[in-house]
Amino acid sequence: MRERKRNIVIEIMAGRNYLTTKDNAKRMSVGVPTVRRHIHSGELQAKRVKGTYRIAIVDFERFMFDQ
Repeated sequence: MRERKRNIVIEIMAGRNYLTTKDNAKRMSVGVPTVRRHIHSGELQAKRVKGTYRIAIVDFERFMFDQ
């Protein structure tokens, strides 16, 4: 968990405020369809940008710590 938090801090410092479903799947150690299921069920907040989902790092953190 500590490594995951460090990676999120690095992402924020690098100016990336949003992650793709693939990025989130890697961090959660699940497949992209699982991330999409969480989005569709409303458990994970996401924005649709040009046909792809973008998840705010803050929303990803909230989702992970609420699990």
